[in-house]
Amino acid sequence: MFHFRCLNKVAFLVTDGVQTTNGKIGPHVPLANASQPLKDKGVEIWAISVGKLANNTDLEVLASDPEKIILVPEFEDLTHISDVVQIAACEGIFNINGVQK
Repeated sequence: MFHFRCLNKVAFLVTDGVQTTNGKIGPHVPLANASQPLKDKGVEIWAISVGKLANNTDLEVLASDPEKIILVPEFEDLTHISDVVQIAACEGIFNINGVQK
């Protein structure tokens, strides 16, 4: 893994891409309300969805912008993108070949 100092405020949210709102697990917080405090503090939020259930609307609400959404089919795929995503987040760019946005 590539390590370096990043001066940007960045959060990586790894999710299945769907908010649980059925009430069986408990009450839920609307995604916009959940992510806004971090955004207000200048934190750039990247939403990384693992699996095939991704709800793009939910991910767009969570992420700082649509360019910060990544879809991967399996958890193992995170190892293939981790270094590149880390560099992109710290440099404020995003151009990763082979990664769905």
